[in-house]
Amino acid sequence: MRSCAALPVHVSAEMFGTTQNIYVPFVRNTPCVLLHFVVYSQHMRRHIQKLTTIASVLMLLCVSIVHADVGGGSTSISRERIGYLSAGDTHTCVVLVDNSVKCFGLGSEGQLGNESTSKIGDGIGASVASSSAISLGLGRSARAIATGTSHTCALLDNMTVKCWGYGAVGAIGSESTASRGDNSDEMDDELPAIDLGSERTATMIAVGSNHSCALLDDATVKCWGRSNSGQLGYNDTATRGDGPGEMGDALPAISFAAGRTATAIAAGANHTCAVLDNAQMVCWGDNEYGQLGQGNMINIGDALNATIVATPTINMGTGRSVVAISAGNLHTCALLDNATVKCWGMSSNGRLGTGNTNDLGDDPGEMGDALAPIDLGNGLGAAAVTTGGEHTCVLLTNTYLKCFGNGMDGRLGYENQNSIGDGPGEMGDALATVSLGTGRTVLAVSAGLAHTCAMLDNASVKCWGNGGSGRRGSGNTSKVGTSAGQMGDNLAALSAGALINTGTTTTTTTTTTTTTTTTTTTTTVAPTTTSTSTTTLAPIVYIAPPLITTTTTAPPPTTTTSTTATSTTTTLPRAVIPSLTINAFDNSTHVLSRAQKLQLNKLGMQLRAGDSVSCVAYQQSNALNLVSRLTVKRSQSVCTYLLARVRGLVATPSTQFFPSSLVQSTIAKPIPIRASASLARKVVVTTKPGS
Repeated sequence: MRSCAALPVHVSAEMFGTTQNIYVPFVRNTPCVLLHFVVYSQHMRRHIQKLTTIASVLMLLCVSIVHADVGGGSTSISRERIGYLSAGDTHTCVVLVDNSVKCFGLGSEGQLGNESTSKIGDGIGASVASSSAISLGLGRSARAIATGTSHTCALLDNMTVKCWGYGAVGAIGSESTASRGDNSDEMDDELPAIDLGSERTATMIAVGSNHSCALLDDATVKCWGRSNSGQLGYNDTATRGDGPGEMGDALPAISFAAGRTATAIAAGANHTCAVLDNAQMVCWGDNEYGQLGQGNMINIGDALNATIVATPTINMGTGRSVVAISAGNLHTCALLDNATVKCWGMSSNGRLGTGNTNDLGDDPGEMGDALAPIDLGNGLGAAAVTTGGEHTCVLLTNTYLKCFGNGMDGRLGYENQNSIGDGPGEMGDALATVSLGTGRTVLAVSAGLAHTCAMLDNASVKCWGNGGSGRRGSGNTSKVGTSAGQMGDNLAALSAGALINTGTTTTTTTTTTTTTTTTTTTTTVAPTTTSTSTTTLAPIVYIAPPLITTTTTAPPPTTTTSTTATSTTTTLPRAVIPSLTINAFDNSTHVLSRAQKLQLNKLGMQLRAGDSVSCVAYQQSNALNLVSRLTVKRSQSVCTYLLARVRGLVATPSTQFFPSSLVQSTIAKPIPIRASASLARKVVVTTKPGS
């Protein structure tokens, strides 16, 4: 190393040969529940081994998967918000309420997408409000935006990816070295979508200093750009995307350990990380300070050292799973299933929040249970984490924000330039929340190289720290957050010419009166039942942090000298999500195939936090009317996989026998005939949108 209330969960015990019930109490406000069985049957005590199956389901109460600073594998509102705001090295991008994109700051390589090299938001070039939205193509809009050192990528509404800016090292995937977006006729339909391969689309994007990655619809990952440290993950240091024939089907998917797929990705300066479908994570690329979390300083994926396939997942501690990840310049952080955050890598200036400057993850014995979670304060949990050049910010479950690390230029937002987290007594309750204005709370946050931006509950964005080149969009290049009186209500919100997209639809009208409207939209999908013989397992419950509601109030109206603007925010209407029948499992297995995962990936993109799904596994009935353990595990596998892609999802695994009808024979009694044999070894997923 270099210098509560208890809520009973009802479980039917019918499948264990008893009609007694099992109650599993858990504490509402704890991030991970303590399981305790009260068994009312001597029969079950004598056959305690039969509890194995149900216990494995209940342990999922302690598992929830999210994609926070990375976007993540689902399209929950919380994930969308994160994708709508990205602070890069010297520029920033936001997605507006109409799903258009504006970028501001340094534009020397075309990274602002304005078909010039001029700056925006610095007080000399155009203001953010007067600048035009980026032309993404006829009818195209953005689902997410990501910024690097000098390039930008957008995930579009048709699940394609477009990148622009610095092209010399292939980071924009254009199969040339020319920059895009710095001259006329280079954007709009003239900018082609990146070729990700035959019939492949993207569900998430991540951008590093000079490389880019996409999580694809088949749960694979492809990366392109510079790979001097192996950050592309192809076991070499070859640059990809800067020459003909390097993209599309010629660009391979990254190879993870056998049977593993990805659910989320994050890109640091020269390293990349992925959350896998088992809720663990692996990183590759530059490891100079232990940022790959392997207890050494050996690069991974660069041909000289270990491959990703042979690399074990990072040890997060006994029983811990990964909810979200964020990769900074030389450090990495993970949000865990118990609402804690752990960080490792370079510790200079306190960016790991450990109260010292010892690098972690570069020597044996520093990860796992030895790596303590960051002290965020008594009773406070984490909802999201973002890593910048030399600082880290954590969005708390109470919707406030704490930042630590290098305080230069005011990037921490504490009205000084002190580093925090590098000395004793600086974290926990001693670390204040960042003041962003009276009554304001935070929906999402993004840390850049030397500045930080936050999306607030009134659909505005505030940025602080280094303002060079206009990266804060404030109409000047000043540093903010360095002196008293610069934060809170005195910190002006970004004037972008429109509200920021927060996952809701906003309509602005101009009238002579002021009206504020609160609207609640609830859509319920009735579940379908095909059999009266059902065994229901314990619901898999995740209590989401209080960040998302389905009732939103319009932001306060604004007044000009001649008109009053009225903003009304309403929740997006939900389309009915049809039931999904998963392809049949192979005989004698409950492991999901690639085709099954692809089906679930597409369903996961329609789900949001608060939605409920039931995963009903089917099997033939038998004389004892007992469900096999294999059928139970198939149901669990489907529910678990969906939980690993959608934060805040409530999933209930269950089993059913085939529906039957009776046929009379002249020489025998009525015989049960299977009417739905096509459901054999299949799982049907039914969705009920959250209220």
